[in-house]
Amino acid sequence: MFSGIIEGLGKIKEIKKKDKGLCFFIQSQFKSLIVGESISIDGVCLTVIEKKKVPLGTLFKVDASEETLKKTTLKDIKTGSLVNLERSLQIGSRLGGHFVQGHVDSTGELTQIEKQGNSKIYNFSYPKFLDPCIVPKGSIAVNGVSLTIVDAKNKNFSVSIIPYTEKNTNLGEKKISDKVNLEADILSKIILKQTQDILKFKYVRKKL
Repeated sequence: MFSGIIEGLGKIKEIKKKDKGLCFFIQSQFKSLIVGESISIDGVCLTVIEKKKVPLGTLFKVDASEETLKKTTLKDIKTGSLVNLERSLQIGSRLGGHFVQGHVDSTGELTQIEKQGNSKIYNFSYPKFLDPCIVPKGSIAVNGVSLTIVDAKNKNFSVSIIPYTEKNTNLGEKKISDKVNLEADILSKIILKQTQDILKFKYVRKKL
């Protein structure tokens, strides 16, 4: 479980094919990574399987399966790319963002950037099946970054990005048409599922 508060940027140093998946070697500023721990990479929960101390941090390795590559932007990452990194939450930690699982629902596309004072409004497209979970003033993770939805219409939602977020995540590098990983708020997904189950149950009872 993560919070969507990015701890740092990692650099992809090497990519290797493994069966139908990929292995990523990532340079990070972390000094205390543990083999076997979960780490969020652009919002995707993966496992540290190897690590090596290097100047200014740790070089670590993660594997991404074929299924993960199909549903996320990791298949498009190149050597030298910067990725958002967050280690898993610890019990007792402050929750500055919202509960993020690292289980990406789908990818979206950056469709527009507008200046608004000192900040910028980013617009992203999203697939139709996420529509019930995209709620104005609700939470969403974009490339693992916890953000608040400003508005949503026509299968696009907008978020406000402050200069700090642009500088300290890879969202500041994104250009129009670039793809991002999207994870809807787990609470909205639970409520949606329970509501669907209740309505389905009532429908079945009515037919009986």
